[in-house]
Amino acid sequence: MTKLAAALLILALNYYTYHHLARGAEIPPRESFAEFPLQLEAWSCPERGDVAPEVWAGLGATDILLCNYHRRDPNSQILVYVGYHETQV
Repeated sequence: MTKLAAALLILALNYYTYHHLARGAEIPPRESFAEFPLQLEAWSCPERGDVAPEVWAGLGATDILLCNYHRRDPNSQILVYVGYHETQV
C-alpha cells in the first residue's frame, strides 16, 4: 500500500510540475543569418551555401548559416555551419 501511495504521489507531482509550472517557449528577438557578414576582416565568403530540403528537415533548425570562408591563400579556408533552433522541444 505504501508503494502505491508513493507512486501516486510521484505521478501527481509530475502532473503538477508539467502542467502548472511549465511556461511557453520564450523566443528572443534576433536577426536572420542572412544578415551575417560575408566579409570578416581578411576572411570572405563568395556565396552562402544552401542545403537540400530533406537535409533541412532532418536538421530541424529554423535558420542556418552555411558559408565557406577563405583568405587569399587557397589552403586557408573554413567551412562554417551554424544552426539556430527557436525552441529545444
